[in-house]
Amino acid sequence: HYWYRYLYTMDTEWLEKEGYPVIHDAAVFYADFLEKGEDGKYHAFPSGQGEYHFTGDPKDYTDMPQVIRHARYLLQIAAEAAKVLNTDDLECQQWEEIAENIADVDSLDQRGYTEEDKARYLANSPEFFAVPQGLESTDHPRFLRQTRENQLWSRYFGQFPMTLMENIRNGNFVADRDYTLLQEILERWRLPNGLFRGMSQYEYGYQGAMSECLGILGPMSEMLLQSWEGTINVFPAWPGNLDATFRDLRARGAFLLSSELKEGKVQYVRIISESGGDCNIVNPWDTDKLTLTINGVGSRVEAGEVLTFATSRDDIILIKPR
Repeated sequence: HYWYRYLYTMDTEWLEKEGYPVIHDAAVFYADFLEKGEDGKYHAFPSGQGEYHFTGDPKDYTDMPQVIRHARYLLQIAAEAAKVLNTDDLECQQWEEIAENIADVDSLDQRGYTEEDKARYLANSPEFFAVPQGLESTDHPRFLRQTRENQLWSRYFGQFPMTLMENIRNGNFVADRDYTLLQEILERWRLPNGLFRGMSQYEYGYQGAMSECLGILGPMSEMLLQSWEGTINVFPAWPGNLDATFRDLRARGAFLLSSELKEGKVQYVRIISESGGDCNIVNPWDTDKLTLTINGVGSRVEAGEVLTFATSRDDIILIKPR
């Protein structure tokens, strides 16, 4: 989360004073915690994961997937942060070497992932597993199906925000197909004051509010705007028949985005560049002829699938189709 904050604000001063010290110390911990085996791989032992139940057998706690994934991701971002700040070169090399040779708990080659899919998976935070799942276009994702066997539907909402985010980033959530089911589930769990119950009131009684349920704000925002891969995409997972407007949602690269979808068509994209730098945005129109206005000065541009342009700090950009 510290690294995300930097990527979305580009606040190097904050990273140096507040974010990096925490990231650095966590990386130092993992570098000490992991042990290199005779196979040349770094292993994690002993450690449980999540709500894992201890059996007392050491082999059950070696290289737990959750532990390995978080260690690998943390070491990767620690090295990236060190390079941004031009510091800790030797530790950075160590972190990269460990992350590259950490125990394999995912078997990405056996799953048939392309090199692009592998890079996408490894670059994403370990909660979301952002790789294609290959669902048929007619299938609703399993977590949305309304059955008693589906715990997310009938008895437990707490993991729903994380699961929804995973499916949105994987492309498994198809808004035109799945939005109605999503809406029904949200209405089922939502209290009159806007909070979401974590547990089924029928099975567990009154449980109050669970903080993990507030995470629903994340996937709902990413239905409107995604940029976690570095390219901005407006309304990537929003139903085309539902008008929507958002204002000043934050995107990676310290950009604030506003846009409107009306009758299935994006009306405009407005961008405030807080720190400058290149902006990459997926062209949301079926034309390559756009008008790009920066600080009131307009120009005609030709755009392919992605429009890339330079910005300066505090620029205000408006993009529309011609």
